[in-house]
Amino acid sequence: MMKKRPSPKTTQKQHTLTVGKTTITYTLTRRQRKTVGLYVHPDLRVEVRAAPHVPLDFIKNFVTSRADWILLKQAEMQKRVAALPPPKPTHHYADGEIFQLLGREYRLEVHAAARDKVVIRRGRLIVCVRDGDRERAAHLIARYIRKQAERIFTRRLAIAWRSAAHWGKPYPPLKFRKMRARWGSCASNGVITMNIRLIAAPLALIDYVILHELCHLREMNHSQRFYAHMAAVCPDWRIKKRALREFRFID
Repeated sequence: MMKKRPSPKTTQKQHTLTVGKTTITYTLTRRQRKTVGLYVHPDLRVEVRAAPHVPLDFIKNFVTSRADWILLKQAEMQKRVAALPPPKPTHHYADGEIFQLLGREYRLEVHAAARDKVVIRRGRLIVCVRDGDRERAAHLIARYIRKQAERIFTRRLAIAWRSAAHWGKPYPPLKFRKMRARWGSCASNGVITMNIRLIAAPLALIDYVILHELCHLREMNHSQRFYAHMAAVCPDWRIKKRALREFRFID
């Protein structure tokens, strides 16, 4: 029996070409795929994705033919960025500041105490800290929020898995970290990573993100087949996607 040849690894290389008076820099990502794809990312990066066998001259001609579209997309994205509201100030850990957990808001109270403790009580996030040290209070709050995220995301994954277990995939390892641009991700090795900041959102939206990442265990893309899986495990995913986009996170 012949052994299956391993597929080539993904490679990336930056290229530059000049179209008229415009210079376009793009990243060429080589990996197994049937078509040549052209993408303009929100940070204005241009990426071309193509199989290893596609000639470089073909790709250069392809990018040249789409130069006007690339410039139009970059201009549109620059307008979107300019229209965004200014970034919200970060926490100063002063009494009365608002923190969010599971869709609810809590007002911060910092108390000097002999023993460190963080509790939630009657709409308040109460932090007891030695000598009322605000820097230490910040550390205690961050640790508390992370522990809550790890506990709740782990539990919600176990619940969501009931909808996916029949796929025959291994139960996914779960990681946690703060991410700037994603609420969750699913790696090709099946590891799901959840954004700790998502703990601010209601449980229904957390469940939506987890189910979204679980569907990537079957489809590592956003194809029609992927959304068919989403519709099966989360019929109202469009409503929840919109709700997550509109939810007001307080940083």
